Amino acid sequence: MEKVVVVDERTKAKQRSLANLKRFPKGVSGNPNGRPPGSGLSLTTEIKRKLAEVPNGSKASNIEMLIDKIFSMALKEKNEQIIKQIWAYVDGMPKQSTDLTTNGESIYQQLTDEQLNKIIRAKTEKLGITEIDGGEGKTD
Repeated sequence: MEKVVVVDERTKAKQRSLANLKRFPKGVSGNPNGRPPGSGLSLTTEIKRKLAEVPNGSKASNIEMLIDKIFSMALKEKNEQIIKQIWAYVDGMPKQSTDLTTNGESIYQQLTDEQLNKIIRAKTEKLGITEIDGGEGKTD
């Protein structure tokens, strides 16, 4: 039995349109200036817009009322979690760091040349590099 393929005019038009498409050369953008500022909907922008509004019959904006509510919860209700959040925003969280060295010296300064060369060989093999040219120092 012979297979019958029906192609309507819209499909033909779409195929012609796709045939006209050409890729941009490497390193060339079809939109060099990027998306224009303010285009598209941003949740943050909409929240800020809503917070700036002053509801009918009110003297304070939504942001002022929100801040009042947050402070009320923190101070009157003694909500520790909100107090910590306010503290973090006002003062910033303390910097946390982990020392991955040995007494302030780089771990690699503690290794012998042989140990370093072993690490380098393992990494270069993993990357598929067979020869390393240049460089000074002790070689195997």
